[in-house]
Amino acid sequence: MIFVFVLIGYLMAAAIALATFIMGIYVRNAPKSFYFTYVILAILIYIVGFIFEILADSQQEAMAATMVQYCGGPFVSPFMFFFVCEYCGVRLRRLHYALLLLIPALTCLLLWTYPFNGIYYNSLEFSLLSPVPHFDLDGSFFYYLFIGYAALLPIAAIGVLLRFFRRRDRVFKIQAVTIILATILPVLSTAFNRFVVARLGFDTTPLFLSVSCLLLGYSMLQLGLYRIAPIAREKIIETMSDGFVLLDMQGSFIDANSEAKRLLPRLAFTSVGMKLDEVEDLAWLSAPNNTAGKEFNFTESDGAVKHYRVSETEISHADRPICRCLMIYDVTDTRQVLDEVSSLAERDTLTGLMNRGAFNRKAKPLFDSVARSGDDACLLMLDLDCFKNINDLYGHLKGDEVLKGIAVLLSSRFRATDLVTRYGGEEFCVFLPNISEDNALDIARELRLRAAKQDFVADGEIFHSTISIGLAVYDFKRHHHLEALLADADTALYAAKNKGRNTIYVARIADGSGGMPEDTWITLECAL
Repeated sequence: MIFVFVLIGYLMAAAIALATFIMGIYVRNAPKSFYFTYVILAILIYIVGFIFEILADSQQEAMAATMVQYCGGPFVSPFMFFFVCEYCGVRLRRLHYALLLLIPALTCLLLWTYPFNGIYYNSLEFSLLSPVPHFDLDGSFFYYLFIGYAALLPIAAIGVLLRFFRRRDRVFKIQAVTIILATILPVLSTAFNRFVVARLGFDTTPLFLSVSCLLLGYSMLQLGLYRIAPIAREKIIETMSDGFVLLDMQGSFIDANSEAKRLLPRLAFTSVGMKLDEVEDLAWLSAPNNTAGKEFNFTESDGAVKHYRVSETEISHADRPICRCLMIYDVTDTRQVLDEVSSLAERDTLTGLMNRGAFNRKAKPLFDSVARSGDDACLLMLDLDCFKNINDLYGHLKGDEVLKGIAVLLSSRFRATDLVTRYGGEEFCVFLPNISEDNALDIARELRLRAAKQDFVADGEIFHSTISIGLAVYDFKRHHHLEALLADADTALYAAKNKGRNTIYVARIADGSGGMPEDTWITLECAL
């Protein structure tokens, strides 16, 4: 009768261990689940070996069953210790793993080579006379060394858990208590066997180990030790507003969430393992450590254009980079703010035109382009006539109104490629690339006439303001840099102001200069 109860108990223990092992395989990709699976596998092998041992009809069969036991039993304690360290975030080096597995490996080897050696057992006899068949053994020094080692590692694991107990939250404490119970049960079984059930002739260790499996399985399913984290992580990644792309270190595609596939539709048709640098429209994404160039615009279904930026992070394991995580996030608001700040820094606050600093930055590369291509270009310098009198007669607010009126006139007349600026005070400047002298003159004449016809009202009285214009025509022999062209336009403007105002003067290269100094090579001509 005792044999039947023991066999049923062992079979139930094996069933529990097997179910927990299947559960461990199911969550093998969850965080902190690697050594959990190995703990359960070692327990399962150990219990199955016990079942075969009590069913054996001879010492040879029992010895074969014991060999099966020792493929799992000696490794339960070290794997449990590894599991606890992984759970608490304690990192072990490879040397630590090797040293902690050395004694279990030697134990297994010595058992498998018995009776050719007497290092582990002094004697070993299988008894079929007791209610439950079992071995009567006389252990050597190494046998008791292993017993002490197998008891010491669970105690060390409990010490690791207690070390982090105070510093962690309530969930960790509940999980830690469950793991402590699961860890200490195999140690308690040794004392229980020796002082309680030894006279009955069977070992309760498989039963205690099955309870450990139950506790660990409970912590996994009920407390969410493993299952909650991967499910939550998957849900968060799929519902997050940012795009998520995972690549290996060679730039091969691994995974992407829905938002990334929406922003980069080609990802939806990219298979795992494909190199992105071979996929149309995605090669730029695989370029490593090139975040400066990883920005793009995306037009939403409502027509809104949004700006996205890609940031990259390397993910490492065991101090070795294993993959690259790309995050795609919306920087539209930031970009708009930066554009607004940049625009404010480049614009004249009164007229809204480009200020002098921005003009110098943008006009120089444009001038260099004209110089390289040999295209035509002209530059206009404009100045309000008698502007001081307007301020004195009508006040500075009216003066500001006149400046704004001239700015509106200039903004409405020139092309998007032309640079229009308030150069300073009542002076304006316009750089016109790819335009002939005749066309530039036509524009200058139109501006002069339209400016004179603008009506301004002060105290019920209508007044007008005129402008003087200096025009310089680009010549590659004379204008080696932008400042030379600006100087000639300014000279022409000075002539227009001193010879009657409300007029246009053109500075151009004089014909037949006869070797005169360079600063006398231009002639000024009224273009009215």
